[in-house]
Amino acid sequence: MTAAAAGPPDHVRAGFGVSSSSAEPLRARIEETGSTEATAEHPRTWKLGDLVLQRVDDSGRAAWLASGIEQVQTTGVRLARPVRSSDGRWVLSGWSASRFVAGTPAARPHDIIIAGEAFHRGVAGLAEPRVLRARLDPVGWADRLAWGELSPAERSLHPIDQGEVARRIGDLEAGRTDVSLPSQLIHAELRRGVLFAGDALPAVVDIEPFWRPSVWASAIVVVDSIVSDGAPTEVLGLGERYGQWRELVRRALLFRLALAVCGPTPEPAALVPLLVAVDRLGPALG
Repeated sequence: MTAAAAGPPDHVRAGFGVSSSSAEPLRARIEETGSTEATAEHPRTWKLGDLVLQRVDDSGRAAWLASGIEQVQTTGVRLARPVRSSDGRWVLSGWSASRFVAGTPAARPHDIIIAGEAFHRGVAGLAEPRVLRARLDPVGWADRLAWGELSPAERSLHPIDQGEVARRIGDLEAGRTDVSLPSQLIHAELRRGVLFAGDALPAVVDIEPFWRPSVWASAIVVVDSIVSDGAPTEVLGLGERYGQWRELVRRALLFRLALAVCGPTPEPAALVPLLVAVDRLGPALG
């Protein structure tokens, strides 16, 4: 068994005060993480006793997020609260820790959106950090493509060679209009980051942080529900009460298209339902 497959190294476990000798990979939470590390053989998220240890891609971003989440109070959702190491650090040798919260993801787009709204209300007061500006990791690159913020040089970092994908991205970009909604910290992966457990409040975990309008996170949920869960296009109506909703759905489609072909783990199998979703939703976007 490799070190990665055995879970966090001993000094990381000791640093976070883990007494449990057994490490359980949380497979339900490593789906679609967008990381080459997140496979069944090399999971990045492990349960040890009442803690969850997770490898992080950016220590600065993870530390800022943990310090912010430590301060917030939410109603309507449970949070996986971050835990410091014994010497006060949020990240130790590329690992972060949080309290374990029970639950599993579920294809419940309306409930996911409601949980996301509760989370976003709780974190709305956090100030924008520098670590979320101008991200150029693949996930950040896909976000900035969706929002039309890439320079020509930055765009060339991840050429989109697939003809059908490039055409649809071009069509979506051509119809893009300005968004005037305020930005804040959002969780861009609510479909896999909201857990349900019986009658308990939904839990929010594994935050993928961006500084965007909170409604965009709901738009991503709708796109994911159609693409990955086979939801009917009528699910688009879940966000009609929001301002500029359909423009945000457009940007959610752009985000998923870019990430599917340019992310850390390109997902060719995900392209077919995604392209179908673009074709089905396109006429409704104007």
